[in-house]
Amino acid sequence: MGCERRATAEMREEGRMCANCLRTMDIGFWKGGPRLCDYRLSSRQVLLRFRYDRCVWYCDFLDPQSKMPIGRQRRFQTADMIRTMIARTHTALGGPKKALFEKSLEAGAGELLLDVTGEQYIKLK
Repeated sequence: MGCERRATAEMREEGRMCANCLRTMDIGFWKGGPRLCDYRLSSRQVLLRFRYDRCVWYCDFLDPQSKMPIGRQRRFQTADMIRTMIARTHTALGGPKKALFEKSLEAGAGELLLDVTGEQYIKLK
């Protein structure tokens, strides 16, 4: 909990407050325990920035507006892992967008705007 107030922690555990954004929620028929609000479960956009350095691919996930990092930096051995990760999202790579992505992979650095679900966004953190 850190420096969180006791009342906030209790509300979060009782389900009266979102576990991530700390917005208050109506209890309704909730039986208790932490829960997430609809704002966090909606689909979001995330900027994927990748680069190749010393035989390793480094991937950073950034907020598209503020360019602040989301979560930790990921490292992959091959570019196929980046392609697999993008395939798991709702991002439509077709036509010129796919060609631009493949060209940036060959160049060793690039960015791509991803459409992720709320659950995927939470896992990034």
